[in-house]
Amino acid sequence: DFSKERYDEVIEKLDRQGFVFASDERPQARAWMAKVMKDAMSDRLGSAERIMQWLRQTAAIAARHPADSEGGATGLHWMVPTGWPWAMAYGRKRKRNAHVRVDGVRSTALVYSESGQELDAAAQTDAIAPNVIHALDAAALVFALDAMKEIFAVGVIHDCVGGRAPEMSTISKAVRDGFGRLYEKHDPMRAIHA
Repeated sequence: DFSKERYDEVIEKLDRQGFVFASDERPQARAWMAKVMKDAMSDRLGSAERIMQWLRQTAAIAARHPADSEGGATGLHWMVPTGWPWAMAYGRKRKRNAHVRVDGVRSTALVYSESGQELDAAAQTDAIAPNVIHALDAAALVFALDAMKEIFAVGVIHDCVGGRAPEMSTISKAVRDGFGRLYEKHDPMRAIHA
């Protein structure tokens, strides 16, 4: 997952003197590099891309049928492999100007409110793949931490786990086992589909 800055960094390393890409050609070079990298990865990650497309289509369908019996936005719901509920319902955002006085000076602020009745289809489809991955990463870490009950010094950021050097082999095994447990008795895509 490369950002514009990362592509620029790669181009700068490969072409420091600007012999190949002039400054005004770099945006096109960046776009070309992104396409080449995506094409190269799709050979290896084709099924992941199909799953992401399916998730986006699922989110789009759910966004078209948002209301529950009380008229509220329901979004998508499923149980992660830990048994915890997961829900995603990004409401349509409305914006309005709010006029306020601060120290006697009148100002205008832009205020956003989120609808509880209508879903934002674009937000739903854009967020589903990363949200599902975050949910699965969190579930794997719950399983891993459960297996590390005897270890007291563990640091976690997303799916990265750190600890003291003498305990790293135990931590490493627990993390691998945690990710394995995600799929032993669970099929997350089938659960989302249901």
